[in-house]
Amino acid sequence: LYAPEGMKARADGIGLSPLMTEEGTAAWRRYVRAIVTRFKDRVKVWEVWNEPECGIFFKVRPGKTWRQDYLELLKITAEEIRAADPSARIAAGATAGTPGDDQIAGLFEDGLGAYADIYTFHAYSARPEDFTRTCQDAFYGTIRRDAPKIEFWRGEAGLSSKNSGRGALSNIPLSEATRARWMSRHLVRDLADPEISMTSYFHLFDFDHYTHEVTYHYGVLRDKDYSRKPSFAVLQRIKRLFDDGNAKPDRLMNMTMTPL
Repeated sequence: LYAPEGMKARADGIGLSPLMTEEGTAAWRRYVRAIVTRFKDRVKVWEVWNEPECGIFFKVRPGKTWRQDYLELLKITAEEIRAADPSARIAAGATAGTPGDDQIAGLFEDGLGAYADIYTFHAYSARPEDFTRTCQDAFYGTIRRDAPKIEFWRGEAGLSSKNSGRGALSNIPLSEATRARWMSRHLVRDLADPEISMTSYFHLFDFDHYTHEVTYHYGVLRDKDYSRKPSFAVLQRIKRLFDDGNAKPDRLMNMTMTPL
């Protein structure tokens, strides 16, 4: 709705920054204030944008860098969130940059910590264990130098169970069994990391790439029939192991361990 004149915008708006026009920025402020007001009784953490360093997701204004535009967007978004709900927490980053990336450190040198309570990062690695203690210390230490109270979340990580030729880690041998083993290593590694207070797995179900040219097979449920892959059982069992006794029994859970 607010694309600059002459700029081809996707119908779904992917990639178009609200900062492109003054009208877009004003509309974004109204949108943020309205949605936080509407859901503040249920939503307590708001994450701002997705992978802003990737041009496909975040187009920047002429003469600006992605860091400059992202920090400006974060600043105005944080203002509206906190005006609508002072108790809300703000998650920022959602970056695909690998630990040790100078661009990520630069975000905090430029002041990201002033607007965010949580830093979320996306890190896809063929070997989850490659995020070693040495790497962790460097990553967390660099960020905490400028934002000593920041909290860390693993906002996204996953592995496809079938090679569609696109997406993270699509250049390695893939199968449902390989993915199930990968998931267990990824989640246990993150759960053992005292610096990460939330980790996640991407994704619940297989889905069409937004170009509709390929299907992404990152889900624990298969496309078309939503049947369960082996990784679904892995996710259940890891949850039960680390749930502190809070999980409710799942009557549908198949307790038979399937060899992978």
